Amino acid sequence: MTKRSTLSIPGIYTITNKVTGMVYIGQSINIRIRWMNHRRGLRDGTHRNIYLLNAWRKYGETAFEFAVHRDLSHVAPEELTSYLNVAEMEAITLFPETYNLMEVGHGGSTASQETREILSQQRVRMWSDPAFRKKRSNATKALYADPEWKAARDAAVRDGQSTPEARAQRSVLSKTMWADPQFRAQMGAKKLANWSDPIYRAQQSESRKAAWTDPEIRARRMAGLMKAASNPEIIAARKAGQQKSLDQMGESQRLKWQDPEYRERQSVSRSKGQRARYQDPVARAEHSQRMKEAWARRKAATKDAAD
Repeated sequence: MTKRSTLSIPGIYTITNKVTGMVYIGQSINIRIRWMNHRRGLRDGTHRNIYLLNAWRKYGETAFEFAVHRDLSHVAPEELTSYLNVAEMEAITLFPETYNLMEVGHGGSTASQETREILSQQRVRMWSDPAFRKKRSNATKALYADPEWKAARDAAVRDGQSTPEARAQRSVLSKTMWADPQFRAQMGAKKLANWSDPIYRAQQSESRKAAWTDPEIRARRMAGLMKAASNPEIIAARKAGQQKSLDQMGESQRLKWQDPEYRERQSVSRSKGQRARYQDPVARAEHSQRMKEAWARRKAATKDAAD
């Protein structure tokens, strides 16, 4: 039997960093092919596990050892998935630190919930260590500082996220999460906290300006907006959402304006702001131009309706 055929087996495998001792653990119905895919992704810089890829780049290919941890070729095909999951879970518990993220089980079967929970607990322990977090952060920044790697990584992410299956999964997950009032409240509080930070606001402003100056990104976003604007379901959903917001805003505003202190603050604030704007010739000219354009659009719409 050739070495090639002896490796074309189902089972659990390891990729060990001989320098640090950290291990990547995986399962597959054909270990040889899975190893080929790992090596290809690591060598060309497109491997989805950023931690394993960064270590590969830092220590070099010769620092890693591929080995069969457990041979499951004796297991009946109909029982293989269950055996792979149990064996992988047992293997992960043997190592305090691994390169594994949460993408376990992509070698031909899906990892069990127990395996995912073990990995989750392991990652929590690792990320609770400030030194570990700092090291990972620096490693990720170093990778993204490489334009070639960043381009390859971004392309791989776009390809993976653009499939109909991926979009459908994200849609279901997003709807489920946002239907939870507690999640909505948490996200709202987080967004308010972020936007109250001047540094965050400046970063977001620069990022969006840079995106819109890229012709490719601008064209892609405009095409998406135009497509959404012509979809009857999206139009109906937007109108319903806008009306709901207006109703809520109307009630909220009515309650605010019933408060004398609020009315006084608004009066002073608006008066000051208006005086400041009109004392600035540039702001005054811009406001005048906007008003002229608005009235021109209104006049044209009225004429079209009359015709």
